[in-house]
Amino acid sequence: MKKIYKLVFCLCLLTLLTAGCKAEDNIEYTFSSEEVEQIVVHTDGQNIELVPSEEDDVKISMATKDAWQAKLEDGSLSVDIPSPSGILNLKTQTLHVELPIKVYRTINLIATSGTIKVDDIQTTELSAETDSGNISIKAMEGDVAAKTNSGNIKSSLSISSAIVPEDAGYALNGTIGTGNEESSNMKFNSVSGTISID
Repeated sequence: MKKIYKLVFCLCLLTLLTAGCKAEDNIEYTFSSEEVEQIVVHTDGQNIELVPSEEDDVKISMATKDAWQAKLEDGSLSVDIPSPSGILNLKTQTLHVELPIKVYRTINLIATSGTIKVDDIQTTELSAETDSGNISIKAMEGDVAAKTNSGNIKSSLSISSAIVPEDAGYALNGTIGTGNEESSNMKFNSVSGTISID
C-alpha cells in the first residue's frame, strides 16, 4: 500500500513540475522614443532592468511562458505584469527595458517581490519601490530620498547626506553629484530589500 502512495505522490509531483516547465517565448515590444515621455512598470514576481541604448526605439522584452502587454497612450508607456501562472515557478524572469538616450519626464517602477536595476538613465523624476527585492541604481545624479523598513542602504558615492538608521531600517536624503538642471529627483523604497547607489 505504501508503494502505491509513493507512486501517486511521485506522479503528482511530476505533473506539477512539468506544468511549470512550459516553453518560454521571448515577447518583445518596440516603441518610438520620440513618443515616450513617461514610463510606468509594475511587476508581481519578476525583476525589472533598465539600461541605456544607442538605438532610436524603446525596446521591452521578457522571456516567459505567460502573456503580457506593453501599451503606449498619450506619451505614457505602461507595462503591468501579473504573478507568474502555475503553482511552482523555479525561475524569476527579468523584464528588460532598453531606453534611447534622452531625458524622460518620469519613470515609475514597482516590483512586488523582484529586484529593480537602473543603469545610467536620464529622467527628471525616478521612483522605484519593492516589497522584498533589492534596488540597484548606477551612474545617476540628482536629489535622492531612499528608505527601507528592514533592509540596508549602501553607496560607494559621495553623498551630501549620511545614511542614517530609522526604526528597523535606514533612510537617506541627499544629493548625488552636482545637482544641476539635468539631475533627477529620485525616490526609492524597499520594505526588506537592500538599496544600492553606485
